[in-house]
Amino acid sequence: MLFLNYFMNLNVHLTYLMQATQLVKCMLSAGETCIWGELIMHRYRKLIGIIVGIILTPIILVALALVVINVVNWDKHRPLVTSLVEKFTDFKVDKIEGIHVGLLTSAEAGVDALKIRQTNPYSSLKNFESKQAFLKIKVFPFIFKHSLIVQNFVLDGARIDLAPAPDDPQAKEKKNEGTTLADLPSIFIISATIDQSTLVSVNKNPKTEPFRLHIQHAGVTSPSHDKASMLNAKGKVSNLPFEVLGAFGSFDAFRDTKAAYPARIQAKIADHNLEARGNLHFAEGISHFDVDASGPGLTKLKQALRINIGDIPAYNLSFVLDKKPNDFRFTEIKANVGRSSAAGRIELNFEKKRPFIWADLVSDGIYQLDLAGLFKTDKTIKDPEDVPRPEGQYFSDKPIDAVAFKKVDADINLNIRHYEGVKAGHAIDGANARITLTNGKLVADPLRFAVSEGTIGGDLLFDARNPDINVKIELGARRIDLDKLLAPVGKEIPVLKIKPTDVAKGLLTGHMSLAMHGRTPMAMSKTVTGPVELAIENGKLSATIIELGGLDIAESLGDYVIKNPMKELQCGLLSFQASHGVYQTRTFLLATTDTNFVGEGQLDLPGNKADFHLKAHPRDFSIGSIRSPIYIRGPLNHIKAGLEAKPIVLRGVAAVALGFINPALALIPLIEPGLGKNGECGKYMAELKEVQSKAKQDVSRQDLEATKNATKSVGR
Repeated sequence: MLFLNYFMNLNVHLTYLMQATQLVKCMLSAGETCIWGELIMHRYRKLIGIIVGIILTPIILVALALVVINVVNWDKHRPLVTSLVEKFTDFKVDKIEGIHVGLLTSAEAGVDALKIRQTNPYSSLKNFESKQAFLKIKVFPFIFKHSLIVQNFVLDGARIDLAPAPDDPQAKEKKNEGTTLADLPSIFIISATIDQSTLVSVNKNPKTEPFRLHIQHAGVTSPSHDKASMLNAKGKVSNLPFEVLGAFGSFDAFRDTKAAYPARIQAKIADHNLEARGNLHFAEGISHFDVDASGPGLTKLKQALRINIGDIPAYNLSFVLDKKPNDFRFTEIKANVGRSSAAGRIELNFEKKRPFIWADLVSDGIYQLDLAGLFKTDKTIKDPEDVPRPEGQYFSDKPIDAVAFKKVDADINLNIRHYEGVKAGHAIDGANARITLTNGKLVADPLRFAVSEGTIGGDLLFDARNPDINVKIELGARRIDLDKLLAPVGKEIPVLKIKPTDVAKGLLTGHMSLAMHGRTPMAMSKTVTGPVELAIENGKLSATIIELGGLDIAESLGDYVIKNPMKELQCGLLSFQASHGVYQTRTFLLATTDTNFVGEGQLDLPGNKADFHLKAHPRDFSIGSIRSPIYIRGPLNHIKAGLEAKPIVLRGVAAVALGFINPALALIPLIEPGLGKNGECGKYMAELKEVQSKAKQDVSRQDLEATKNATKSVGR
């Protein structure tokens, strides 16, 4: 009321002010000046009064606000504070005591007890409570210099509860460029303490234990303007003890914006260590740090962090971090996990709405056994969002989460000079690729793998810009050495002590062009279309395996005695065409000088079944053959191969029946007349050349040289 009365009678006060001014002028000047001054004051008195009122009003309002904030005992007005908090935030106040607020050159606020809970279901912060919470910051540096000086911060006996939250359906994507790193203020803490406080984060899966971070004590002290600031903290991450030590520049160094502000942090969680040392330039918004990290593996750490992955060998990581106002640059990266290693640089830019990642990484060696644990999960811990699969269905009905593809853009170059896998993966010698991601559209081009002295190359498209995801794969294979391809899987196909390198020889050429679309893996499996074609050049097959394929016992034993001779493979062609997720055999032919193998069948992806039959047609006469088609059938995760029993039984029954008449007649059902045709390859020569031509389009001579040189650079 005092302010309102003053403002309403402002003109009266101004009148007295004008008269006093006029009197002074008259006393200091001649009479004419007094008369001229009176005219000026009389004519512009109202205008001057308005101008002075406009100037004084905000000053008076600020003064009154300061008086109210600093004089009122807010602890006596808890209902008012509670109503204000609940009105302007999404929190429900269950308890608030000991309220203290102050505002002059510093802004401060504190409570002796606080307990609030979240009412917005789309927020991850669910509850917050504390015995004591207090914050005091300097006002003017924050307003005028974009610097936040924390004079004091206290948090005692706090508990923060976090939980996964669904996406807010009413939230709209902002069209502006968003907040950048340059908008963040520089911060200096004079004094801060946190005691006996806990953060609890609940996982989506109720079967897993929540993540807990308990801070026994954490403190930051800056004893004087010219003394270094020190940080120390200790507590537990779930069940693992941690400790953090830090040393920073003084307050004087912080205020000297032209000088480099030093900082060093050492952190330890169980046997894992992290150290960062460098400096910051607050005026330019840049910083430089050298970072080192190491640990014995992930056995304890993954349990403490509640990460569902396997273990890895001992690791170490080092890099140089340079921060500018809107980007981070990680250079001189050196990472080692067991025998595996990687080096290069990574840049993150935040100037636009979607962050941009650029990377150029090179590995002299990746060993599958070192990294296998990163891709292992505990199968007993299931994602609650998983959609149960109907019985007999191989692919999932769970929608593919492609949100992450739309939140970031990327351009990544990757070169693996040496790769050592296990089992069939051992055939891969190296790989290189360029992967780009733009607003949900991922392209891998080129995509090359060095495999068994040859190259598999092409490109891949994963377009998630629309809910119905499109995938296209174009791959070709050239000069894949079958000898080296089969060697790593020797233990998987033992045949009469035949070495894997003596099973088949030759060069494999191939082409694959697949397209699919859908929101789930199951939906995609129903839309797969395109050909898969393989051809074998300059090949040979084990004579023993050829005869076993025709179940020619006599010739198989003969070949085994003379130590498995090789038969020339005149041609080999396997061609399949997919439509609506079902692969049908177009051509399945392996023609040797001794036997023709012809196959037919289909692979049904949505139906989860394979059904192929392979028949041997020997070209030579033989006694002792119980030839029967070979089958390959079953669900996709349990495919089996074997011999059709019916033809064997019929031949056996016939041999037994004729044996009763005359023992010599028992051999008749076991005679192979050798009616397999010569010249079968001629009919498929055009198709063979077409496969070779397509493979050359996918894998050029330059691709062959690039993969060959990459693997040679590490002595392979």
